Amino acid sequence: MKYFRSMKVLLIISICLFVVTFSIGFLTGDYLQLIGSQDQLEKPDPGMGLTFDLFVNNLFVCLILMSGIFLFSIPTFFLLMLNGFFLGTGVKSLLLIGLDIQEVLLKLLPHAIFEVVGFLISASIGLLGLTFYFNSKKELTFIKKGLISVFFLILAAAFIEGFITAAL
Repeated sequence: MKYFRSMKVLLIISICLFVVTFSIGFLTGDYLQLIGSQDQLEKPDPGMGLTFDLFVNNLFVCLILMSGIFLFSIPTFFLLMLNGFFLGTGVKSLLLIGLDIQEVLLKLLPHAIFEVVGFLISASIGLLGLTFYFNSKKELTFIKKGLISVFFLILAAAFIEGFITAAL
């Protein structure tokens, strides 16, 4: 818990950026509908192969979010805004093609709770790029704990999405 208190400001910035861009994506989803009909939705086969693919993909996203620590947070801001926007647009598109809100939440929330938190912690690490070069010794412990947290959050999200959500 002490770890999260020490990164409170960075987490708040990450959450605000994600929520604002999610909201913009949701509000513009009427105009940028990503899915034409329910027939276009593909249902992946649940299993270890899907779980591994999801884990690798999401871990790669987390690494790009964290790369902002070396690049003055530029990729972190960009990717966090892009993820928020497209998640908002995707949710709105699913609602527009006729899925009800309970179905959308049932398919998203079980794994998104872990996945989005992992992305937000990764973004918080990436946002250290704004100050990392001035306080690097203190922040190394912060980064190690963040990496471990992100790894297990993304792993849990991949298992839930790969075995549970995909079967719904």
